[in-house]
Amino acid sequence: MAAPTSKSKIFSKIFTFPFDYLDKKVLSNKSEPVCIVAVVGASRLSWCHRKSLHLNSLLHMPIFKNDLAENNTDINSNPNKKDEDVEIECYNDEQNRVIYLHLTSLHDTNMLAQACSRSDESIDHDDPHGWCHEMEFKYARALLFLFHISHVLLFVRPTCTFNMSIVRLFRTLDTIRQKVLPSLSDVLQATPGVCKDWVNAGRLCSPRVLFLFENCNERIIADARKELSVRSKYRSTKMAMYKKLQHSLEDQIYRILRKSRVITNISANSLFAVPVNQEYVCVDVGGAKMALDQETNLLRYLDGRCSPSGTPILNPANSEPPQSLKSFLMPHISLALSHGFDDNVTRHPTPVHFELPTCQTWFDVANRLYKFFLEEQTEPRTRAHFNSFRSMLEVEQRFSENRCAKVLPIATGTYQEGLPSHYVKSVHETKLAQARRVFQHHARGPATSRFARQLSEECEKYWKAGRQLCEEISLTGQHCINELHRLPEEAAGDADRSLPLMHHSSNVKGLNACNCGRTQANRDDPFNVKAANYDFYQTVESSCCAELQHYDFPVFRASTAHATAATVAKAPPTRKASKGDSRDHTQGSMSLGPSLSQTEDEDEEDVEEEVEDECSPLTEKPKPLEAVDEVVVEQVSTTEYLEGMLHSESPSGLLPRFPHWSLVCLGAANLYNPATGLDQHGFLHGSNYLLPWELQLKVPECKERWPAVGESSIRKDKQKLKKVTKDVEPPSSTAYLGIEYECPRGHRFFCSGPDKMLKIPANSSVRDNANKLLSLDMPLYFPCPCRSSKAFMGQLMRLYIVMPRAPIKVTLNPRVQPAPPPCPVFLPGTAGPISLDSNTFWVMRLPYVYMGESGPYYAPSDPQPITSCRLLKGTFTVEENDD
Repeated sequence: MAAPTSKSKIFSKIFTFPFDYLDKKVLSNKSEPVCIVAVVGASRLSWCHRKSLHLNSLLHMPIFKNDLAENNTDINSNPNKKDEDVEIECYNDEQNRVIYLHLTSLHDTNMLAQACSRSDESIDHDDPHGWCHEMEFKYARALLFLFHISHVLLFVRPTCTFNMSIVRLFRTLDTIRQKVLPSLSDVLQATPGVCKDWVNAGRLCSPRVLFLFENCNERIIADARKELSVRSKYRSTKMAMYKKLQHSLEDQIYRILRKSRVITNISANSLFAVPVNQEYVCVDVGGAKMALDQETNLLRYLDGRCSPSGTPILNPANSEPPQSLKSFLMPHISLALSHGFDDNVTRHPTPVHFELPTCQTWFDVANRLYKFFLEEQTEPRTRAHFNSFRSMLEVEQRFSENRCAKVLPIATGTYQEGLPSHYVKSVHETKLAQARRVFQHHARGPATSRFARQLSEECEKYWKAGRQLCEEISLTGQHCINELHRLPEEAAGDADRSLPLMHHSSNVKGLNACNCGRTQANRDDPFNVKAANYDFYQTVESSCCAELQHYDFPVFRASTAHATAATVAKAPPTRKASKGDSRDHTQGSMSLGPSLSQTEDEDEEDVEEEVEDECSPLTEKPKPLEAVDEVVVEQVSTTEYLEGMLHSESPSGLLPRFPHWSLVCLGAANLYNPATGLDQHGFLHGSNYLLPWELQLKVPECKERWPAVGESSIRKDKQKLKKVTKDVEPPSSTAYLGIEYECPRGHRFFCSGPDKMLKIPANSSVRDNANKLLSLDMPLYFPCPCRSSKAFMGQLMRLYIVMPRAPIKVTLNPRVQPAPPPCPVFLPGTAGPISLDSNTFWVMRLPYVYMGESGPYYAPSDPQPITSCRLLKGTFTVEENDD
């Protein structure tokens, strides 16, 4: 086979389907019959090796694309062609009347690498299997196209084993070939130069399929020699081993194709045929011998380019391997150009259709059939056949879809099992995760992700079909049990009008006392801070403590009808320790001054100092207010109010809309009887007593008298002073304090210390005092001793103080930290400590819920006392009344 002498003439005969016109130079032999040879299959996983090397070696020219000579767009008949995942290159060998076709796809390493480089744009990462199936479908359509326009197809395998999966592909191609034959005949009938037999058959002939196995190394030959030496008595030569290996492969392939009915006795009834008396398997004797190493190939290519003829030569004729592709392929081409193929295996002669078209006719037919097989179909019947073709190719996909479709109802049933009539999102997500685990355990294949999304959608749809529970959580941590709804105040808003109108309800009720503690009433679980700290107590107060004296806490007073809530940033996560946590508040029951007992031999100066100390006030004045208490300023806003509660980190100048605290006076101090305790409902037996607080008063000033005549003044004064000191004690008065805890069931009790509940036995009296209540932080929550299957926590709700009739002024300054730091300290909002009048009985009600900018602070679930939730010490202070 002589090589062309002109480089431009060589490359002008290369086409890539589809092409829009026919160059006259290319079709200089348009009236001569031609043989069509197609090279298909896969290449080795090597960037420098491609199937085109076999054709270039056969033609002794770098005709097709390879690693040494990449064709430019100027040698392509369609310069506007973009990168494709499936591409068919065409070369017209005029002298030998052969047209070579080279199919490149993702089975070729270079095309696969290019597709990977474009993966971000072309591949749907949510469904990569879909992209792979689409590429396989394009490849199968290209093969079907080549089976209709070729005489010989050479399948290249990168290994020395037969790919069994290709048998299923052959059967699918044959099935679709027969289905699209009527439509294909219509296309051929409209093409000039196509005879009737060609129209009826739909193809040139039943093409021959040849197989080329690459990478047959010495180890495979040694194994074959070892196997054959057992069967034969002579030791075969090395080349004989190759021949025996080829014949063995031919026998295996023939049996496989016949058993699967890919080939039959009559070739016209099959997709293709294999020759009866010719070799159709070629084994590459080590790919490196055919394609020389890259350095040698490059040197030879450059040497050819520099030669006078300008023709690059890759492999000279004398460098051909012993088993060459030329010696294997040319007998089939020669037979096609002379007599045609007759591959029927029957006892009776059967007519054979074999068409040897002219170059012009073949190009016309090939261009039309390319559009028929590889472009989108508009004719409904043909489109239906190709859809069926896609479905038949995607066996794994169909198996996966059938499997997932069978598992989907099981997973959906798992989701719906045991569900209440209405449920919240957390329950929905828990059940959905359980259903997904069941689905993933049984589902298989590439359709798993798609059906998993369908499972999520179906469960979501099931939940939202009237089964959504309201997601609102009460201020005590309980879910609203109503279905998804609108609030009455949202009736005129933009909320979904299909939702019903109703209030939130958790169906949880508690029993709580009013502001003064004398009346108990049932309360609904609150869903807003106003209902928790104001509305309930206002409702009960109307029938109990409305006529009592109330202390007015600072609240927002609007100066306009369009007052709005101020925008308050969330409190920072860190907070320094409050000064009140470490300072030592001086209480009336603490140290009352130094002892007045002295020895008789003390000098006069010491005695005078003792007299001064005895006549001085017995209690210290309260220390100045801390920065944490100075929240309310003189200038407050009248247009913006504080949405939540007042605390140590609230911005200055803002006040809440309503009071969260309450302070009422029950009346005179004699309303409390220390012998019987507090007479109110709900107190546990023996836990209704206030603790005594001894308040010592000033000692009256000592009046000195003049000594009698002759009486030693110094001695007489000293003796009298000792007598007065021994007989006179400082006057005192008793106040009563109580810190009340209340559980949700309405049980109430007092505590005598941070870790002790007050429990007075019958026919006994109170022996404890209020010292611990004054000097220590008191827990905000304390376990209630009531018997129940669920341990309830009592919350600190009220402070009781009975003021005696005495010239003493007691101040009240409660500060509550409902959670560990950086939780802020909540305050009543007064400008300073609240002064209490003498001979009065006061009750301060603390907030039921503590609400910050980030939400409510819930009660701890642990039944043990939590010291970080506390009423800070320094709540009660005392000072002498100077009036």
